[in-house]
Amino acid sequence: MSGLSPTTILDIASRALNFYTYQAGPPPRSPRSRNVLTNLGAQVQQEAAFQALITKNAQEVRLFVTVLRSRQPPDYALPDSVSPC
Repeated sequence: MSGLSPTTILDIASRALNFYTYQAGPPPRSPRSRNVLTNLGAQVQQEAAFQALITKNAQEVRLFVTVLRSRQPPDYALPDSVSPC
C-alpha cells in the first residue's frame, strides 16, 4: 500500500475490518445476558398466565351471578348493585 493516499489506505482498512466482522459473526453472548433473556421470557409467560386466570375468573363470576339471579325467587332476587365483573 506504499504510495497510496491516506484516504485510500483508510478506505481499504475500513473495508477489511467490515469484512472480518461480517465473517466472524456476532460475538457470543455472555451467560449473564442469556440469564437475563431467560428470566425476561419467564416473566412474560407468567404475566400471560396470570392474565388468562383473571379472564377465567371474571367469566366464572359472571356465570355465578347469572345462575344466582335465575334461581332466586323474585322477592329474594339479588340487588342490581351486585354485578358481574
